[in-house]
Amino acid sequence: MSVQRIEVLEKQYHELLQRVERLDQAENKLDFIARDSSVKIGVAEGLAENTYKELSQLKIELIQVKAEIKLLRTTNDQQFEDVHKKFDKQEELLREHGSMLRQLLEKSS
Repeated sequence: MSVQRIEVLEKQYHELLQRVERLDQAENKLDFIARDSSVKIGVAEGLAENTYKELSQLKIELIQVKAEIKLLRTTNDQQFEDVHKKFDKQEELLREHGSMLRQLLEKSS
C-alpha cells in the first residue's frame, strides 16, 4: 500500500470515528429525552390522579354539605312552624282572657 492510500484510509477512519461519536451523542440525547419525557408523563399522571382524588373528595364533601343544609332547612322549618303554633295558642289565650276581662268589667260596672 502506498503512503497516500494509508493517509486516505486514516482520514476516512477519523471521519467515521467522528460520525460514530456524533451518533452516540445523538442517541444519548434521544435516550435522555425519552427518559425525561417518561418522567414528565409519570409526573403528569400522578398530578392528574391526585387532582381526580381531590375533586372526588370535594364532590363527596359538597354532597354532605347539601344534605346538612337540607336537614337544617327541614329542622328550621319545623321549629318555625312550632313557634307559629305557640304564638297562635298564646293569641287565642289572650283573646279568651281579654274576653273574660271585658265580661268581668261589664259585670262590675
